[in-house]
Amino acid sequence: MFTISAFARLTELSPKTLRYYHDRGLLVPAQVAADTGYRTYTLRQVADAVRISVLRRGGMPVSRVREVLDNPDHADALIDEFHEELRRRRKIEDDALTGARRAAFDGEAVTGEIRSMPAQLYAAVTVALPLAGETEPGDDATLRRINEEVDRGADRLRDLLITAGITPTGPWWSNLGVHGDRMAVTVHFPLPNGADPAEVTSLAEDVHHGELPARSEAWVEIPYPESDGDSSVRLALSALVSATDELGADLTALRQTILADATRVEFAVTLETSP
Repeated sequence: MFTISAFARLTELSPKTLRYYHDRGLLVPAQVAADTGYRTYTLRQVADAVRISVLRRGGMPVSRVREVLDNPDHADALIDEFHEELRRRRKIEDDALTGARRAAFDGEAVTGEIRSMPAQLYAAVTVALPLAGETEPGDDATLRRINEEVDRGADRLRDLLITAGITPTGPWWSNLGVHGDRMAVTVHFPLPNGADPAEVTSLAEDVHHGELPARSEAWVEIPYPESDGDSSVRLALSALVSATDELGADLTALRQTILADATRVEFAVTLETSP
């Protein structure tokens, strides 16, 4: 039998770590003295200590390590599953760093600018997003689903307009809002001057017509993000906030436009409307 100090030296795990593993039920001492609480371990427990150390060094959380130890017949599969999760997580981190370097350090500084824009007629349709609780917020599957639903809404509105002989005058933009009890994305297509509002709203029950007024706006343009969560988007929004600081812009009305060649994206927010 080994005291906790001797076992710590043998396994290169600190007594504090061994106590923690005991408390979590991961490496329970062979004996615990009832009167003193002293822990003692056996030589056979060295193998478990080594397995735990290897898995922990690989980044596996204690709960997953316990699952591996409790299911030796499935240990290989459980380790492979964790390794794949780790690989995906590292790719996301690598992509984020690459995006940050491209956006901020590769000679293309992200800065917000101010411009004046004329009034713009538009046709729009609102796409409701999944309810909270239907999916995990922010996970890859949810983001893909949201993007796919928004793209379908945009494709449908474009087809309705073109079928009616109304040709959009540029790329569509979107903004985030609320629709009933859900968050929603509203897709807008710019229309030619003189477009008939009645004709637009007759295309479908959920299609509406409006005008983005003449305005001054802050805007920023960046390369199209390579993945959801790309840090270049956060850098762009930060630049937009800096450009609108003290100007009273309503950032909840942020507009996003995927430019015609789909290699760049623009973010804009109205500062002041013109009479």
